[in-house]
Amino acid sequence: SVASDAAGDGQTSEDAAVVKLDESSWEEIINLLEQLEGETKELVISMAQDGVIPAEFWQALAGKDIQVILVFSDDYAWKINGTEITGTVEQDIDMSLEQSTGAIPEIIILEKLECTYLPLSLAYTGQFGFRAVLHIKTGNDGAMANLFYYNEETGMMEHMESVQVSEDGYAEFAFTHASDYIIVMSETARSLLSVSIG
Repeated sequence: SVASDAAGDGQTSEDAAVVKLDESSWEEIINLLEQLEGETKELVISMAQDGVIPAEFWQALAGKDIQVILVFSDDYAWKINGTEITGTVEQDIDMSLEQSTGAIPEIIILEKLECTYLPLSLAYTGQFGFRAVLHIKTGNDGAMANLFYYNEETGMMEHMESVQVSEDGYAEFAFTHASDYIIVMSETARSLLSVSIG
């Protein structure tokens, strides 16, 4: 499953807590967080269609050495450790994403990207207030996946990170900011697209 693969060792911990959002309320999940501290180090949440996570959850997770895996589908999941929540998250955050180009101009997609790519448009915009690792299915086993961020102010695609795709076709990228991105597939790591709409 995407949850066990996202755990990093091919399987989730035997004592991992697993909850389904359509069967549990956020209040119940927050209460569970308090019970898990010092015992279970992993909480897997099977997300419902609504990807909005309340500020109270982030506040309850902050500072705790618990890894939360938010499973949205077989295509992607997010991993967040409570120790990496910096400061107080004061608003709800929608962690869902779409495989669409979002605000990236069509000219970049049609004329500049002569390669296999996967566009990502995150529902949320701005700083998360924590480090979140996106575990996403890219295909192209064994290839490199290169993450680029679209800078609306400059009209440029900026390289963020290049990672090896796992044998089962997943890549992982660290995010602290939500916006519009493109994952470009290549045989070797690439950090330049030389793309501009100027």
